[in-house]
Amino acid sequence: MNVVTSYDIGTIGVRPVVFLNVITPGNWGFVQELGVATVLGTAVIQKAAPAKGDFVDSATGGLVNDLTAQSVAPTSLGIAMDQPQAALKFKILLNLAEIQD
Repeated sequence: MNVVTSYDIGTIGVRPVVFLNVITPGNWGFVQELGVATVLGTAVIQKAAPAKGDFVDSATGGLVNDLTAQSVAPTSLGIAMDQPQAALKFKILLNLAEIQD
């Protein structure tokens, strides 16, 4: 059984996931670790020309950013399936855990 018992800075980069709801301590929550996920872009996207196929990284506050440097890092979540948009939702493919292993 896969059970997430805690989420802290020490686990970032181990397996990129998307929390599908806010998890109040003591309650159940949903975490997506593979497949297509909808994410919310940061207020400002760092890459000048964000595009489908770019690696996207987690950012502060549970947001996602398309960074200028395009390489897999511990903060990488997946690959953009839609053009990354500032302050808007877009789809990504969560599959970087396989690349990072």
